[in-house]
Amino acid sequence: MAQTNVRAATAADKELFKNLFNVYHSELGLYCSEFQDVDGNGYFDNHYVDQYFSDDKSLLPLVIEHDNRIVGVAVVSIPPYCAPGCDFCLQEFFIVGYYRGTGVAEAAARAIFGLFGGRFCAATLSNNDHAVDFLRRVFTPFGGTESPYGEGFLMFEANVFGN
Repeated sequence: MAQTNVRAATAADKELFKNLFNVYHSELGLYCSEFQDVDGNGYFDNHYVDQYFSDDKSLLPLVIEHDNRIVGVAVVSIPPYCAPGCDFCLQEFFIVGYYRGTGVAEAAARAIFGLFGGRFCAATLSNNDHAVDFLRRVFTPFGGTESPYGEGFLMFEANVFGN
C-alpha cells in the first residue's frame, strides 16, 4: 500500500526547495502579481528559501514523500510567524501536479498535523479555488473555521491533535 511521509528538511534539501519553489511560484503567478516575473536565471524570488534554511527556528521546512519519491514540500511556522491565537501555521504547501487529486496532498497534510498538536492556521488567496477547496477538505474534519483575512485572502483554522 502506498504511503505518504513527511520529514524535516536538511541543508542538503535546500536546492530541492529552490527548484520546487520555482514551480510553486510559477503556479501562484496565476493568482497574484508577486510571482509573475523571473530573474535573469529564470527563477522567481527565492529569498524565502534562504530564510527557511536560516538559523530561524520558527520556520520548519519539510519534505513530502510518497512511495519513497519526493512529491512536494511544506513549511510550518510557529510564532511570531502565525496569526494571533495559532500555535502553528501551514505557511507553504506544494505538491507536484502529477500527485494532485490522488489523496496524497490530504495524506501529507494529516501527516503534518500528526507531527504537531495545537491550533493550526493556513491562509490562501481567496481566488485560488484549488487551494481553498483543499484547505476546506483538510481543516473541516477538525472542526475548522474559515474567515476573510486581509485583502484577497482566506484564513483557515482548526485544533489538531499530534501523534
